[in-house]
Amino acid sequence: MSLVFVIFLVAGCSIGIKTDSMDSPHIKFEAPMGYQEAYRRADNFARQCHTTTNYFLKTSFNVSGDLFTDNRSGVVRINLPNSGGDLEVIKIRSINDKLSEILITVWDVGIWDKKEMLAAKESILSGTPTCRMDDYTLGKELTPTE
Repeated sequence: MSLVFVIFLVAGCSIGIKTDSMDSPHIKFEAPMGYQEAYRRADNFARQCHTTTNYFLKTSFNVSGDLFTDNRSGVVRINLPNSGGDLEVIKIRSINDKLSEILITVWDVGIWDKKEMLAAKESILSGTPTCRMDDYTLGKELTPTE
């Protein structure tokens, strides 16, 4: 168990995104692809970047997802093992066959910040997992949705 996780448990802090995720940092954008392709790219990003022990917490994260063909949507969730709280959630909704709406929400603690959202956005748009880096410099502006 990581030291950071133990500190949160002792402090009595809840881990993860608040129930009303609109209180947490988030961005919304449109991606020029169908919802299933956007889901595959979001899932690939989460698994490539968060299921290895390459971050300061020295743990891998749980990645889960659901694809809903009935309402043409999907969701990818990243959370700390045994915490139950989401650290990042990527929601995908079909606008039409070639356009999807993406909503990325993060916890806003540690690595779960604007740089993480930018990495997820770039990964979905490019189709290549781009993991968050502290010196992340793609020269793109990231403006959270109000």
